[in-house]
Amino acid sequence: VRGNPLLLWSTQLRAKRDLALLQCGITTPARNSGGMAAAAATAALGSGAEGQTAEVTGVGALVNGKDATQDLALSLLAKWNMFAGARGDPSQSDTKRTSAYTAVMRFLVQASDGRRCASGVPAPMLLRDVVLSNGTTIFEFFRATTQVLQSASSEAWLLALFADMDAFKSDFKHLEANFIILFIIFKKFQKMFCDICRVPLSVLRQAEPATEASTEWTLFAMTWTLFAHIRAETQCVDLLPGFYLLLACFHAVLACRASAEIAALRLPDASTDEATEQDLLDRLCRSQDADDKEAVARARDVVSTSLSALITADALRGRVGASGREISTVEVLDENLALLTLAVRARRDVEEIDALVPLENLTLIGSPPSPPS
Repeated sequence: VRGNPLLLWSTQLRAKRDLALLQCGITTPARNSGGMAAAAATAALGSGAEGQTAEVTGVGALVNGKDATQDLALSLLAKWNMFAGARGDPSQSDTKRTSAYTAVMRFLVQASDGRRCASGVPAPMLLRDVVLSNGTTIFEFFRATTQVLQSASSEAWLLALFADMDAFKSDFKHLEANFIILFIIFKKFQKMFCDICRVPLSVLRQAEPATEASTEWTLFAMTWTLFAHIRAETQCVDLLPGFYLLLACFHAVLACRASAEIAALRLPDASTDEATEQDLLDRLCRSQDADDKEAVARARDVVSTSLSALITADALRGRVGASGREISTVEVLDENLALLTLAVRARRDVEEIDALVPLENLTLIGSPPSPPS
């Protein structure tokens, strides 16, 4: 590393990304290992790590700090237990649900009117912080929160937290629906990626940086992180438009791969003998039965505009040309994932950061609700 400036720069970028993720409570697959990873990141960054530590604060600390928030949350939990026990709720004997209710009470306190920031808006809270600090999963947290709001929303101890309980319920439903839609798109992307790139699902779950499989994992992670960033930036929260946006992001990352790699993809046959970016996008859409060409074209324009802005702002390496898509050649793919992850973190957009949860740690999500019969 010492004798290769480009490799040193790449190592520092990855270390900076990993440090930022560690401070956000994220562990990247096969890339971090507890305190050793933090020490390695700090060592690679040198004197700059201290400044980064001072800069990346807040969201996790708001949840994990042992202050009045925790005391009030425990008080609310006791009142909930009394309320649910009086109603004969069998979930009170379930340890898993107890952890979920603890997470709910922390969430309610943090989101309450009394815990607003100086700007007057509720203090931000990451879903990963809620579940990590209480040993539950996101979907179990959603189920428990829904139960509390449905059964106890008229109780004085809960009403005291919010001036407008109906508005808070609406905000929570938006949070829940947004994540469920995101998770549906992620599962679809997993299957699509494995089919098109001819890789087993285990590659996405167990890729090691030192193996050939790490390239596929980085390609997958780069696409999803780009999608998470543009989705939050454009507020593309609905299911079908979100899927079209994902297709456009996947196309943008694939389009600058080597021709031999593109030829190896499992896609419908090209409509012409001449390989073009538009032809690749058409084949990608046909493989997923995405027939709304206007919607796909709009998504592609959105991605092109966002990529050009990211490259111009040095949040990605690449060439800003007519397509603005030269972002993922083999030489720069890993560096771009590091840069883009830092760009996501710097925006401090809670929904955007939470969108990385399926990529980083699927065990935090748990089992989604069963579809209605």
